[in-house]
Amino acid sequence: MTVTPQPEREPTLADVIRRLDEITADLEKREQWQDRASQQTEQWQDRTWDAVKWAIGLSSALSISAAVALLGLVLRAAIKGG
Repeated sequence: MTVTPQPEREPTLADVIRRLDEITADLEKREQWQDRASQQTEQWQDRTWDAVKWAIGLSSALSISAAVALLGLVLRAAIKGG
């Protein structure tokens, strides 16, 4: 006895709609993931920029303090030496 293969069943309209729903759900999940990744990237960029601004502010303050101290030393030396 030979078994004859059954022909492949044509998808019904319900099958097509179900598959489209699956694809739509998958695309929505991917979009949500990309939105989340984009938000995290923005947060890290903001944090990095905040750290850079903080470091620039600190180095500026230290530079100004050093300049004032140096000016004081120069003036003191000029007054004592003069």
